[in-house]
Amino acid sequence: MLGHALDCGFTTLRDVGGGEIGIARAVEDRLIKGPRVFFAGRVLSMTGGHGDFRDPFSSIGACACSADGRVAVICDGEDAVRAAAREELRRGAHCIKIMLSGGVLSPTDPLWMDQFTDAEVLAAVEEAARRRKYVAAHCHPASAIERAAKLGVRTIEHATLIDEASAAAVKAAGAYVVPTTVIVRALLEDVESGLLPAWAGIKLKEVSDSSLRGLELMDRQDLKIGFGTDLLGHLHPTKPASSRFGAKSNRRPLSCAPQLP
Repeated sequence: MLGHALDCGFTTLRDVGGGEIGIARAVEDRLIKGPRVFFAGRVLSMTGGHGDFRDPFSSIGACACSADGRVAVICDGEDAVRAAAREELRRGAHCIKIMLSGGVLSPTDPLWMDQFTDAEVLAAVEEAARRRKYVAAHCHPASAIERAAKLGVRTIEHATLIDEASAAAVKAAGAYVVPTTVIVRALLEDVESGLLPAWAGIKLKEVSDSSLRGLELMDRQDLKIGFGTDLLGHLHPTKPASSRFGAKSNRRPLSCAPQLP
């Protein structure tokens, strides 16, 4: 898949959904073909947050990668978040990814739910800054987007339900937004084919009508926009739909960012 990204013209890729140092080193040492890789390591999630993939009936994850902590670290409280951030930075992470709202593929958190306390978020931001790194945050609702910008998060992933007020907060903070509209279409197709459960389809419908409107708002407000896909696993080669901006947009993509929807 790294080779596919390089063939698409990307010479640098940022993975904020589980990437790790072995992949980055393998590319650097030319053991595998691919673009230069920046990664966030395991994402930080609170109990019952977007990175907690356990269903409500058991403590077993929806898949092995979520059950054994390869994708996310569950941490509650300022000290636990600080320790988790330090651990990912020790392991070579170029940034820290934190889940600040509900998500589509986690079974127990509604999309509108703001996650982590301010003190917990600031702990991650402080630890990243100590290493001259930054924090990226998964955010769908406007409340999470605005909160992330005000707490010092540098890149806001998805920003699907952004509104005028949260866009203004992002602009004032000088933060980036990384919309990922293509994943919405791809996952809706998976729901229709029975590859995803019904509850995921309900969540997808909450964001599907807003994703392109949000992209237009970001462009109109002249926000700093990164290029993201969120296309995981078998979805990685999915081709994006034609841009609603057409030829009028002169933005240059800043990053390619697979992550967790």
